[in-house]
Amino acid sequence: DYTEIDKVESSGQAAIVYDAVSATIYVVNTKDKEGTIFVFNADGKVVKRADGTSTSIADLPKGLYIVSYNMELNAKIVKK
Repeated sequence: DYTEIDKVESSGQAAIVYDAVSATIYVVNTKDKEGTIFVFNADGKVVKRADGTSTSIADLPKGLYIVSYNMELNAKIVKK
């Protein structure tokens, strides 16, 4: 269970979920478990890349980020 969900974006069954409490991004209900999560800053620069279906952004500063899973499923996340 997620204690606080800041943003959910979905495409079909798959969804990008941001747990603001743990500053972790999850990709849920995806058939492709071998994907890659890309996190872009507001300038479009890749600031984080992680293989799999979850990654922490605790080390990134507050701000707006675009999250992409396999460059197909996308979400806007605001880290507060």
